[in-house]
Amino acid sequence: EKEGYMVDGAQKIYDKIRYSSISTSGKGYELTMNLLVDKLILFFICLALYLPGRESLYAVVPIILVISLGALSSWLEKDTGRLAVLLLFTLACMFEPAIAIFLPLMCFDLFAGRLQAAALVAAIPLMFHFRELGAATLIQLTLLSGLAFFLKNRALHLEKARLQALEMRDSARETALLLENKNKELLDKQDYEINLATLNE
Repeated sequence: EKEGYMVDGAQKIYDKIRYSSISTSGKGYELTMNLLVDKLILFFICLALYLPGRESLYAVVPIILVISLGALSSWLEKDTGRLAVLLLFTLACMFEPAIAIFLPLMCFDLFAGRLQAAALVAAIPLMFHFRELGAATLIQLTLLSGLAFFLKNRALHLEKARLQALEMRDSARETALLLENKNKELLDKQDYEINLATLNE
């Protein structure tokens, strides 16, 4: 009876987890989507800070550059490639300091990686154009960099928690199946003993 109670309890837990919204069908997909959403948030914040006062048609060129390099950085899997993209954008900032407002966005993919310290290279155009950019812009860039770092780490922690939940689900499934098999063996053994006792009588 005790074994049967344990099996019933494990089966209820297994059924509850099995019908939950967690799925293994898209491992890595949710992380990718979360990172893209976070990058879009950063992009629109940076864009809102960049656009005011820019009426020239050529103002759209840096935006196209940011979108292209940002997409390339997201597509690349190795940090070395992402660092190369950041270096390319940093070089562009040396010639056009106004687009430096997008530097936190370009550093996003490097954060929480083994080359995240290399993101400090983004400070070079800021120091070079310190007077032109002004203290207000530097404060904005500092806050945006902190936001980018937070969003990247948050996405990684959410993915870690999701994977742990998946492991718990798989573990509960295995336990339930083991208990079910054990319960079946016990019932088969009981039936055999009952049939044997009946034959002896």
